[in-house]
Amino acid sequence: MRKVEVDMRIDESTDAMYAENLSLNSLQDEINDNVIIENFHKLKRSPLIRTLLSFYRHLEGKER
Repeated sequence: MRKVEVDMRIDESTDAMYAENLSLNSLQDEINDNVIIENFHKLKRSPLIRTLLSFYRHLEGKER
């Protein structure tokens, strides 16, 4: 039977790439959140959405 040795060390460049990837992922998440919020605010000003919300509130008032 042969004995095989495996080097389990993580070199610094791999570690740095991993940290950079995590940083980029969190930045992308933040950008996505901002885009969603911005689009939501744009939608709220849309005449169609305003009409639908108004109609929904009207129906909600009738149920009470």
